[in-house]
Formats: sequence, C-alpha cells, structure tokens
Amino acid sequence: MKIIGYALCILCNNYRTTIENKLRELDGIVEVMINFAGEEAQVVYNPSRVSLKDIVRAIRNLGYNVFKEELYFTLENISVDEEPIIEDKLRRLPGVIDVKVSHVAKSVSVVFNPLSISTDSLRKAY
Repeated sequence: MKIIGYALCILCNNYRTTIENKLRELDGIVEVMINFAGEEAQVVYNPSRVSLKDIVRAIRNLGYNVFKEELYFTLENISVDEEPIIEDKLRRLPGVIDVKVSHVAKSVSVVFNPLSISTDSLRKAY
C-alpha cells in the first residue's frame, strides 16, 4: 500500500465530499482523508490496482487541481533500449505521476508530487 499527500484547492466542504466519493470509486483505493481546513488530501492506495496518474486524473476530471511539479534533466548517453528501464525505475518512486524519457532528445521529464519526493531524490534515482 502507498500513501500520498496532495495540496488541493478546495473551497467548501461539499467539494471535499465530491472528491472523496469519486476517489473511492476507483479500484485499488483503500482510504481517502481530506483535510478541508488544510486543503490537503491523503490517499492510501494499492499501486498494483490503481496508478497515481489515475488518482490525479480523477481529481482533475472533477475540475480541481492538484499541486505538482515537473522536472527536466538531460542524459548524455541513453539508448532506445534504456528508455523503458529508466521510465519504470522512476515511476516506482513515491509521488511520481508521469515519466517520459527520450533517447533522441537525451532528456527525461518527470511530473511529481513535491510533497512526496524531492527533486534531489529524483535526480539520484536514475
């Protein structure tokens, strides 16, 4: 099981209930706790049944935003065969939402939750 924390823009208590109910509909969600006053959500989920990307998409489809950051960095010597290996390694880290690796551009793009993982940890992971 994994636990994630997210900063959300929630304006009233009804929105909290809407988000909680929608997330509970996803297969693999174990628990949802939203702190209305702190505008933060904590979600306990089974990553073998639901991805962090699916959780974020569900929140965004309701019209709410999730605090996230994107990190770009370059890799000088990367082959096409290494792309899926690097993507898989980074996707397994807590708080990583999406990863794109390009051997052509020699670049890595990581969308992540900065409340769960730091940019330094992401850079060290590859």
